[in-house]
Amino acid sequence: MRPEAIDKPVFISYASDDFDRVKPVVDELRSQGCIIWFDKYDIKLGDDWDFEIRKGLSAARFVIIFLSQRSITKEGYVQREQKIAIDRAQELEKGKQFILPVLLEKVDVPSALKHIQYMFADHPDLISSILKVVAPSNVAKQDSGGEDGVAIKIRKLSYEKDGLPGYKVAIDYVDISDNSVQHPELASAIVNGINSKTANWVFSSQLEESGLYRYSMDRFRRTHECYVSFSESIRRGSIFSLVFSIGWYGAGAAHGNYGFSTYCFVGDPPVYIDELKNIINSKHHGAALNSIVTEVFRYLLEDYNQENQSGLEEGQIKLGITGWESLNNFAFTNDGIKFLFPPYQIASFAQGSHYALVKYSIIAKFLKDEYKELLSILDDNDG
Repeated sequence: MRPEAIDKPVFISYASDDFDRVKPVVDELRSQGCIIWFDKYDIKLGDDWDFEIRKGLSAARFVIIFLSQRSITKEGYVQREQKIAIDRAQELEKGKQFILPVLLEKVDVPSALKHIQYMFADHPDLISSILKVVAPSNVAKQDSGGEDGVAIKIRKLSYEKDGLPGYKVAIDYVDISDNSVQHPELASAIVNGINSKTANWVFSSQLEESGLYRYSMDRFRRTHECYVSFSESIRRGSIFSLVFSIGWYGAGAAHGNYGFSTYCFVGDPPVYIDELKNIINSKHHGAALNSIVTEVFRYLLEDYNQENQSGLEEGQIKLGITGWESLNNFAFTNDGIKFLFPPYQIASFAQGSHYALVKYSIIAKFLKDEYKELLSILDDNDG
């Protein structure tokens, strides 16, 4: 589950030609206390807009996509925003609301969004309907955890300095407060410590002299940027998974990049599972890896390609999945182990991120007995 924190915004995706029709809805939601990410308000002069939009999408709890003939037929960044949002929705636990389509007029809804309930912008209950969905995580108190996630609070800390180069860093720090987690402060420290290291390259750049940057350059072209945004927590049995989105931009680069950071741990005792092979019987490491890679390969080529029409290629996937180290981003979901792959690992940057699901029935026979119990896997046929 996601934290019900006031700093998890609702991202607004729309075609620029529809600004006059979208702005009244945005302003009304803001007046009702919603935290909104809206490009006209949140991208400032000199910002790298591509990086800022990706950062905004990564931090968002919900995305409202305004659909019109213009947004559907016009080629531009709005199409890219929608793809990023759809990719993120598929990476989340099944059934979680994320994309909220709003139709500005009657249109042929894109196939990737047809399964999601939409509303027309002129519906008298539009605002109240949106608030019913977003308010619990956008304007209310922190989440209490429950059966599907972990009780958690988020502290968003930012660091910024102008220089040659300068830096901008934003990190979501977690405070785990779940009663089923023994020594939650220890689990929090592990997660926060590793997340902090993600930004180390930004700070270390201050120790290096470089003649590449000048104050006469646009500020974003002489500023390193990095963010770590909490995405979701998942509970399976007695094991918890935390998923973060990370992004970075090296000053002067053509574009930024993004990826994932995942943390899985046992609640009691607080054991951090830093590598998947640690929960597998050592004598089965080879067979387990082969089974996982085979299923990931099949899932990406068949299930994922069929659902998303993404055009993944066998050769690229094979190059990106070569061993345990290529399977480092994983989470234990109710349906199986979900593996997350950032851009460039198994596909081009333009094709975005991807995921694959390996059901427990495939891997159960390789697991150590104690982890079968912790994951509530009763037998090798558990799906």
